[in-house]
Amino acid sequence: MKPSIIILGFALVLAGCEKAPDNESPTSTIAPRLIEPLRFANFTVSQVHSAEGITNLLNQKVFAGIENPTPECYDWIRLSNQTNTFRAETVNEFRASIEHDFYDSTTQDRIRYYWFKSISDILGFMQKVQPSRRSYLTGKYLLELPVDVLESSLNCCEGDTSDKYDKILKRDAEKGKTLKDYTGFFAPLRLTKVKQEGNTLSFYDATMEVGYYIKEIGRGDVDGDGNEDALIEIGWHTEGTMGGSYTSVVTKTGPDQKAKWVKSDK
Repeated sequence: MKPSIIILGFALVLAGCEKAPDNESPTSTIAPRLIEPLRFANFTVSQVHSAEGITNLLNQKVFAGIENPTPECYDWIRLSNQTNTFRAETVNEFRASIEHDFYDSTTQDRIRYYWFKSISDILGFMQKVQPSRRSYLTGKYLLELPVDVLESSLNCCEGDTSDKYDKILKRDAEKGKTLKDYTGFFAPLRLTKVKQEGNTLSFYDATMEVGYYIKEIGRGDVDGDGNEDALIEIGWHTEGTMGGSYTSVVTKTGPDQKAKWVKSDK
């Protein structure tokens, strides 16, 4: 039985969501929205657009990787120096758990952690955002991301090598270098197999031998400047067992501006 698709909140108007004209009316706005559906244990959410809807989802059972999961599938949270697990089924339970000294003792624990963390970040983003007045996030803007996104590659190399490329990435990011600049043959970290399909960019860091995907999962104005921002998920993996994912927020503030990270305390 396939999970049902649910839309929470009021109807979403998508007209003009790509880019609003510079002389638009102050009342013309672009509603916050999910780009990727959210999967829970027994249903999938395609849009959520109200505070009540988000509050409700924070207390719903998160998808655990299999259909019709048993309660034991959620016995996975461990605290340091303890062998026993305890149950975390919802985002709120997950958030309460990781406030303690949580650790992942198995690969499966780490996989569960990323499932919960991703949904927690997405719902947190949707709680913060407000309607946007304009958007410049068009085309293949993910290739315009600053090169410091590649710092995940440094998790799988030795200290001296990590320090060397960390300095290079930070220096080039300050200079405005983007992922596209690193697709050249002589780039410090050479990116190959670059492909963008829909809202997902994938590539391979041939220098560090690390695969990447960058996926857009939500949009809205998170810092209150009127420009639409995007929540993206960045995942990386080696040929072995190393890998991970995290989320960040990116924006563009003009048609000729490069994509940049958004920092907001809101």
